[in-house]
Amino acid sequence: MESFDPFAVLGLERRFDLDPAAMDRAYLERSAALHPDMLAQHAMADMGGEEDEGIAELNRARHVLGDPEQRAVALWKLWGGVESKDMPPGFLMQMMEVREEIERAAGDKAAAAKWEQWAAQRRGEYQKRVGVLFAKLTAGSPANAATLKQIKMELNGWRYVERLIEQL
Repeated sequence: MESFDPFAVLGLERRFDLDPAAMDRAYLERSAALHPDMLAQHAMADMGGEEDEGIAELNRARHVLGDPEQRAVALWKLWGGVESKDMPPGFLMQMMEVREEIERAAGDKAAAAKWEQWAAQRRGEYQKRVGVLFAKLTAGSPANAATLKQIKMELNGWRYVERLIEQL
């Protein structure tokens, strides 16, 4: 299991509801510190490419934390979530019906726009529910297995909807 912690890389608190401005500020401060113009010439000679690795790690952390779904997955893993393919109750039946409707409307631009709007709304609903669940996991309290399982179910549904969006 990978131990990458994008929150630690950027020096941010582990939380789902990150302030985008704080994330950008942390990224800029850390990337500026690794910039060759900021490093002493002798220090650069001793680093042996470590600054490139540091910038790559910063970029990866920014990418992960900048995407709400990836941020949620990273945070869930850091809280000790256990893999599961469980879906919210009734989810798969609903998605089968939605896919049938989408297939029937293939080629209809108005219908495609409707489904894109539907999917974007679902994305927002998942994001909100996951945010509420993560708020239950406060710093200093032990991770609740039931809450982590519920988060994973929501993440599974969210991922399914994201793939559906990609296919539209």
